[in-house]
Amino acid sequence: MALTLERLIDRRRLDDLLEAAAVAAPDLTVRLVAADVPPAGNGSVRRPIVADGQVLGAIEVQPVDLGAGPDGRAGAHAELLGRSIELAAGEGLARRAVAGAALDDLRELALVN
Repeated sequence: MALTLERLIDRRRLDDLLEAAAVAAPDLTVRLVAADVPPAGNGSVRRPIVADGQVLGAIEVQPVDLGAGPDGRAGAHAELLGRSIELAAGEGLARRAVAGAALDDLRELALVN
């Protein structure tokens, strides 16, 4: 089964994080995109979301006013948001590992009985 952000992070919580990012910098547009979606261009900064060595998606940040040009904040905002999502995805991976170990234990117990 392939890893996806939706399997690792509750979508409502992910949406809350994206909403908070938009509130923190209203002059920037923030998008979470799938890994296979081509970059938007137009001065956007793209930061991949990686968990367990797999690219699960990307954060794209660009100024609302496309004529304003890059100011460095878009890159910093993308990096902070990307790391936050990766942290949450890492927690999701840890929960999956614990659940998998528990299932293995139950299977082993079933074989013993």
